[in-house]
Amino acid sequence: MSKTLATIAGKTFTTQKSLKEYADNIKRQYKPGEQVSETDKQFVLDLLKNSDQFHAKSPCDEPELALGKALGGTVCWYLIDESTGEKAGISTPHAIRCAFGARSSIVETMQEFKQASRETILSQVNKFKQDQATATNQFVSAISGDLLDSSEVHIDHAPPHLFDNLLFEFVQEHAINPLKVGIEEGNGGRRTFVKQSIKDTWSAYHQEKAQLRVVSIAEHKALTIKPNNDWASYINNINK
Repeated sequence: MSKTLATIAGKTFTTQKSLKEYADNIKRQYKPGEQVSETDKQFVLDLLKNSDQFHAKSPCDEPELALGKALGGTVCWYLIDESTGEKAGISTPHAIRCAFGARSSIVETMQEFKQASRETILSQVNKFKQDQATATNQFVSAISGDLLDSSEVHIDHAPPHLFDNLLFEFVQEHAINPLKVGIEEGNGGRRTFVKQSIKDTWSAYHQEKAQLRVVSIAEHKALTIKPNNDWASYINNINK
């Protein structure tokens, strides 16, 4: 249910716009890496704690705060565990929406989880593509045998190890709840996992299990089938 007022660090705001303007004004006062005043830090942390992603993203119960650059150069706030140096980017606009009563849906959170999963293994996909190039920088389709230009190529997960299948098997094997995995956002909607351990474990799993192949973009569209993994039941069971 939406709220008509939001109170942050003792200050009351009647609209998301007024809260955004106040928060943006604080951000403009600092450059990435500069120390943030205690007053401003308290306000920003109090705002960010409204986010329904805060506890998944925060590296500790009482994180420090710093301004930094996320993917693509987006300037955002980072939550930092001083004892380990671990940091996590977190969305201020989303925290503002949450402060007025909005929450991420399960569907939205799952989409972000899958986007971050794809981003994590992108380097593997790119390397596979590079390794498949012929001397004339063309590619042989694993389906038709046709020679393809780079712009025509799609790197496909061969069945039965489709991407969604691999990811579903991975979370089950490691008892991971996708709704509680910290994810940070960069330019262009790119998402990455906050914790390096998740990146490393998933990357290693994909490297071992995935069977990549070259297909044309048209072949990929024709081959695409809707995954039938029951993510909803898995999440319900792991939450019990």
